[in-house]
Amino acid sequence: MMKIDPLDPLPRIPKSLVMQDYRTLERGRIQKQEVASHRGPTLALRLALSVFGSSPREGIVPLRFFAEENIQIYLGLPSHPLNRLFLFARETTARKIVDAVFPKHRDSRLSSAERFALAENLPIGLEAWLEPIQSILESIIKGGWDPPPIYVLNFRGGKKVPWIARAEHLCGQVADGTHRVLAYTMLGSDFPDISVRARVLSIHPVALAFANGLTLMLRFILDPFRVPEFIKKRFGASACFSPQEIPLSRRTDSEESSRVKRKAALTGQSG
Repeated sequence: MMKIDPLDPLPRIPKSLVMQDYRTLERGRIQKQEVASHRGPTLALRLALSVFGSSPREGIVPLRFFAEENIQIYLGLPSHPLNRLFLFARETTARKIVDAVFPKHRDSRLSSAERFALAENLPIGLEAWLEPIQSILESIIKGGWDPPPIYVLNFRGGKKVPWIARAEHLCGQVADGTHRVLAYTMLGSDFPDISVRARVLSIHPVALAFANGLTLMLRFILDPFRVPEFIKKRFGASACFSPQEIPLSRRTDSEESSRVKRKAALTGQSG
């Protein structure tokens, strides 16, 4: 009996639109001086939007998913700034990273300031990178916050898939995406039913295994002593996203909001 793909009910999105949105976002960030120069798409995003990837889908995921599942954070090569998270937390999933970086976040008896306080002795530069998470937490708690969808990279088969063909997410490809996932992880138990919009991309297992192998090869060259630990953490647990379809009323509002934002970006206006 043929298995039904849980993503089948979700609307397809043209790959060209995903790349166009990415480039529009990068131009906007440069204009706002949020980044010094344009970031090129990662190898994973390029593969997902090539012939090696299936059609992107868009849906919603309950916030509790981020607190319950092992969402792999993209840490890059040893030279990547986010690798400092791995060096400090010795972990690669959002749940375990926030446990190390925000050690009191599970204690709801504390005030927000105490509960979401950063750990001591953070590496130089990491505290500044973590600052945006505080404003995201405040926005979620106050309500009415509707950011653009995060990008997530899916893989099929769950734990039966060979470790080399497991995926990490792609949320770092959108503004504050990695910050958002860490914030979602911390508040997933407090506000479990809040809907998070997600664009789900996928890569053929063979191509994904090749990309993962290439990354590991480069990591071994640059930081050989930590590779065994990294492999154990990075491929030990990965989440499979199965979003639900966006309700029609919310979809219409989101499409209108996206249309207005896109028009503002193209005309140079502020939205």
